[in-house]
Amino acid sequence: MIGFKIIHRQLLVVFTVLCMVTLPFSIKWSSISIILLTANWLIEGNLNKKWQIVKQNKLVWILSGFYILYVVGMLITEDTSSGLYDLEKKLSLFVFPAVLGTSERLSSKEIKVIFSGFVIACLIAIIVSLIFIIFSAHNVSDPEHLNFDYLNKDKFRDSFSGPSEMWNLISYVGLGSFLAIHPTYFSLYIGFAVVLLIHLFRNNFQCQGFFIKSSVIISLLILITALVFLSSRVVIVSFSTLCIVLLGSFFIRKQKYLRGALCLCAFLSIILLLIYINPVTHFRVIQEPLNTGLKYPAPNDHWNSWNLRLLQWESSLKIIKSQWLTGVGTGDAQKYLNQEYDKIGLGIFQSEFNAHNQYLQTTLDLGVFGFLWLILSFFYPVFKSLNHQKTLFLSFIFLFGMCCLSESMLEVQKGVVFYSLFNSLLVFHVLHPKPENYA
Repeated sequence: MIGFKIIHRQLLVVFTVLCMVTLPFSIKWSSISIILLTANWLIEGNLNKKWQIVKQNKLVWILSGFYILYVVGMLITEDTSSGLYDLEKKLSLFVFPAVLGTSERLSSKEIKVIFSGFVIACLIAIIVSLIFIIFSAHNVSDPEHLNFDYLNKDKFRDSFSGPSEMWNLISYVGLGSFLAIHPTYFSLYIGFAVVLLIHLFRNNFQCQGFFIKSSVIISLLILITALVFLSSRVVIVSFSTLCIVLLGSFFIRKQKYLRGALCLCAFLSIILLLIYINPVTHFRVIQEPLNTGLKYPAPNDHWNSWNLRLLQWESSLKIIKSQWLTGVGTGDAQKYLNQEYDKIGLGIFQSEFNAHNQYLQTTLDLGVFGFLWLILSFFYPVFKSLNHQKTLFLSFIFLFGMCCLSESMLEVQKGVVFYSLFNSLLVFHVLHPKPENYA
């Protein structure tokens, strides 16, 4: 029995690492990793003991209960097939709290292995993407169209005369095209990988040899450069804000004000320099918002990625006003949004747009109670672990919560798995207060 217990423990770590490292690459292999993790948890047995943990630990109920709300939302859905697909897509919101919340606590060494796996996976994803770009650039006949629709491509050309085609290939959609990953999700992964890398070496960096120090510094530069080149405005802003806060608080605690000021200036200089030298990032982060403003275009067929958000949010709010209590039901939000979009006339676009805001998206699906539950799942772990290490968890919630302002992060598996996996791992194995503290 002891031998089997050790094997299941090792498989827990292995399959959790697999869930991490497959996340930037393949939805299919990510799903297989989750299935293997769940199967190991079931085969391990001890279900009665695990049920006792669930009954004692309110956090398991809160985190997995968010998924149960979507199950309840099926009672009012008008499109059962879409609702069932939505439940399948969001299943990890239930699986990870149940599995990681009732598994034996991972050691600090095991946590470091898991975190290191994710950091290495992000670095490999960047390198693989660049190699693909180098060898396939000659096959891309219109690289600008990777990043801009036909309406905005001309504006980009007018803003920057003659940028090389390579900039479009190594920026924004082009950089993640080989992995078929949206720039916001890719840059979110990279941003949190930076936080994890700093977390792993925060206490012993000075004790490391030259090779390790050099590797860490080079890795940080690669990750930060890729993050900026991915040109996701919300991630660049939230990541920069987080780093400023963390660096500032660190040097204030150490009372090293001059060194802190120099480090902050150096960090901001690197970010601004990368934005300035990359024309795609420069256009998206600076030129496009300044030229567009917070107004609808006239005529109304001149949409871009900036003012289109206004339409999506306004349309969402119109639906919420009439369905604020219960929402429209699991899987029905897109149908209602399409009806609102048709009134505006978005025939120039070929794809359906969700709310592009997870808070609005959740309220559309589940009503105000779903919105409150989402907020509760973000902040309740912090309130219940005031005496435990929480900087890493707060960094994760801040980055993810900020991305939720401009993207419906839980509407695609890349966002659902990232959130549910890291949230459960951090809550139950990093914050790790004892279950009876939640009773």
